[in-house]
Amino acid sequence: MRNLLIVARHEFLTLVRRRSFILTTLGLPVVFGLIVAIMILVAQFTADPRPIGYVDRSGLLAGEEAPSGVQAYSDEDAAFQALEEDRVRAVYVVGEDYLQSQQIELYYWDAPPDERAWSLMNGYLRAALFDEVEPVVRHRVRQGPVVTIYSADRSRSLSMTDPFALLLPIVTTVLLMVSSLTSSGYLLQAVASERLDRTIEVLILTVSPRDLLGGKALGLMAAALLQLFTWLAALTLALLLLVRLQPGLPPVQVPWNLAALVVLFYLPAFGLIAALMTAVGGVVRDISQGQLVTGMLTLPFILPVMAISFILADPTNLLVLFMTYFPLTAFITTIVRAGIGVAPVGQIVLSWLLLSATAIITARLGALLFRVGMLRTGKELSLRQIFGALRSVERLGR
Repeated sequence: MRNLLIVARHEFLTLVRRRSFILTTLGLPVVFGLIVAIMILVAQFTADPRPIGYVDRSGLLAGEEAPSGVQAYSDEDAAFQALEEDRVRAVYVVGEDYLQSQQIELYYWDAPPDERAWSLMNGYLRAALFDEVEPVVRHRVRQGPVVTIYSADRSRSLSMTDPFALLLPIVTTVLLMVSSLTSSGYLLQAVASERLDRTIEVLILTVSPRDLLGGKALGLMAAALLQLFTWLAALTLALLLLVRLQPGLPPVQVPWNLAALVVLFYLPAFGLIAALMTAVGGVVRDISQGQLVTGMLTLPFILPVMAISFILADPTNLLVLFMTYFPLTAFITTIVRAGIGVAPVGQIVLSWLLLSATAIITARLGALLFRVGMLRTGKELSLRQIFGALRSVERLGR
């Protein structure tokens, strides 16, 4: 255990000190922060600070206090003069028979007011219509319906008023997968380079293969988690800032049940990726060849990201179910389906069991291929030789 932790610490510090790792870890939050800042600045500069005016012929709004950004006028002449002098963006005229006709006249110059202006006026009118209703009922009417989608057996639900419940797990899972693939790429380079320059032969004299490979995987997993937490911290700060500046957005609520599911699936998923990288690094002729092979192996891991619209459109499709159970696509597919409430518990458990079993089997095969690669350093292995060597090593291991 001591040697495993020493190797893990060495790999962690080596990776986090790389310039490419630092740029990737800090660069993404900086770019994301710049995008959010630009969006906020554009919204601030394009927003019209002038209020909207209104004339109430019906007397409906006489006893109501106008909200901020809404200016009352006693007659059309005063309102139109304010419009001509650019003191208001637009003028709404509520007719005398509004309660029967529900007709409102809108006056403006070049462009109609934005949706927020109408939302202000609409909310003002609705508050006046329910002036004598109990405050609880009035608040409920203002907020509108709260739609929650349930499965047929009511075992799963999804609230349509909380988009972050779906967004946060998906974003976290995708970022976690990207970080894991990046870190596992370093694992491939480390294993392949140390094997090819025979450094690994010196290490094996003092460290067992299990501690060596396990320590490398543990250290790189810690680096991946550090990278992920940095990205999530930046994302959380950006979301909190947006919620503060845009009062209409719902508050950010972390769906802890989905967060636990992400962690539960991440551990075997990273183990599977690390095992694949170890296996490839143990038999390739050079690093460039290994990168080509791992590029094809890691493509299925990001396939659900490219097919996310298809998954959301028909999450019970047979192809989506196959992706749920197939170990290389199970991580993201299962989290997305669980996020929208269409993944039964039985499917989630079976997907996790298949992923974990595949990770264990692949880790064992990766360790065997690593031993084969040490015995045949500098030689290119065909598939037939690889399978033959695996059988030989397995017999020796027994």
